[in-house]
Amino acid sequence: MRKLPDELHVLEKLTEWGRTQPSVRALILTSSRARPEAAADLLSDYDVVLVVTDLGRFEKEDAWISDYGRPIVRWGDQSSIYGLTTLFRGVLYEDYVKIDHSVWPHAVLERLSAEADLPDSLDVGNQVLLDKDTRTSRWKLPSYMAHVPGRPTEAQYLSLIGEFWWEATYVARSLWREDPVFAKFCLDYQIKLEVMRRMLEWRMEIEHDWRIRPAFTVAT
Repeated sequence: MRKLPDELHVLEKLTEWGRTQPSVRALILTSSRARPEAAADLLSDYDVVLVVTDLGRFEKEDAWISDYGRPIVRWGDQSSIYGLTTLFRGVLYEDYVKIDHSVWPHAVLERLSAEADLPDSLDVGNQVLLDKDTRTSRWKLPSYMAHVPGRPTEAQYLSLIGEFWWEATYVARSLWREDPVFAKFCLDYQIKLEVMRRMLEWRMEIEHDWRIRPAFTVAT
């Protein structure tokens, strides 16, 4: 296997690129590579927020993606934060580095300055690589508690138990109908991923005082 570039090289290359782009006002590394206790490895993504003054240009053309290197796989999406449109551009490059670019309009920084808490995407861990306008200096430090499951109420706990038994009936009924595809969907997705995963996470949190972030988290 080809040797992947080390983290320092990748971050320096990204930061230098940001300095040369007038519309890029800030670059922020987030997620596992920005958390002190995270077990990031050579295959960990580089989750980078690009704060830009011209979101429309980044939405209309993707030539900037190739400034880092030659893409071999790419995927894009659109989302929002504080009601403002954001872009996602995930890219796997020829050197096997995977960069998940989140492109935010500059107005997000103004909104963040007025918020008491960081959004989950930054509270999970962040490292400011570039801040041309010194807009991040007053941010709160991340708590690293984003995506840590909260304590369920008794009603939530009992509801999840009921959901388990409810979904189990669909597995049995689908097998009786000789519909193994739907039975497997109910078993693997509804029961294992949606119900049993949450139960296991709660058990894990009990043992770690509700302070550990599961390695695999699904929005619920």
